[in-house]
Amino acid sequence: MCRTCLWQFSQNLPLATRIGEVAEPKTGRENYYRVTSYFWMMDTVAARTYSPGGSPPKRWIKTLNCQQAASTELVTDATLSTGTDPKTASFAEVQGGSWTRYRLYDRTNHLTNGDRPAGGNMMFVDGHGEWRHFNEMDYRLTGPVHWW
Repeated sequence: MCRTCLWQFSQNLPLATRIGEVAEPKTGRENYYRVTSYFWMMDTVAARTYSPGGSPPKRWIKTLNCQQAASTELVTDATLSTGTDPKTASFAEVQGGSWTRYRLYDRTNHLTNGDRPAGGNMMFVDGHGEWRHFNEMDYRLTGPVHWW
């Protein structure tokens, strides 16, 4: 499996591409993205046109000089599922972009009994991190469903 293909997902590389064979684009980088095990709450240059749902409501981070930095998430573990009902959703076989192209499932970290998330790590704007139990998370985005 080509890890380069998954890391540099939006470059639509052939499956056989090897690390070191890929040139970074010199222009148009704003149209590319990386796939990581984390969800980044930073806004884009063009500004996101949607807001994360859930309760309490969240906002995209536009500056690190924000109010309530100690309670504002900046980076979270990617806790993904196939649906909004945690009792029936799958957290171990989530169809994402890699599924469409390579038939690979995405998987949530920190699963207990192989199929339910225990929780996730949160890093806040003020630089501290903390563990959040899954029962304290709410789903925020869909397609696939993101929890934090």
